[in-house]
Amino acid sequence: MSQISSLFEVAESFLGGVELKVAVPEFVDNLLLAATKDSKLAMIFECPKPTGDAKVDALLAAIARHIAIQYRLEDLPGWVRSDDRILAEPWFTSKPTSMAMQLKLVTGSPPAFRLHNIFPGDLSLDRAA
Repeated sequence: MSQISSLFEVAESFLGGVELKVAVPEFVDNLLLAATKDSKLAMIFECPKPTGDAKVDALLAAIARHIAIQYRLEDLPGWVRSDDRILAEPWFTSKPTSMAMQLKLVTGSPPAFRLHNIFPGDLSLDRAA
């Protein structure tokens, strides 16, 4: 079993040199194993340390918000609402090759990500068990 069991630990791993494409899926694997809403909330509740990368910081907040919505968690951690976790400019995690693709990314992105100005074309929070 993987060791990354909170968004705080995702940030710690990133700061330690682990790529997000490794850290986030490990976190998601553990999230899917969490049996209760309280355990899922605990995994997103602690504020991740700033990484020095505004995109990563906003992404972690968007992931937390998405999880809170997806699992109907009663509490949204306060750190998720922080202005410094919302990007000033849109971030397309995969470069749109046309205006049609850009529009598809904007309209098809989950609301939690749109609120943080992130449009993930290549990010999945659903993992096969």
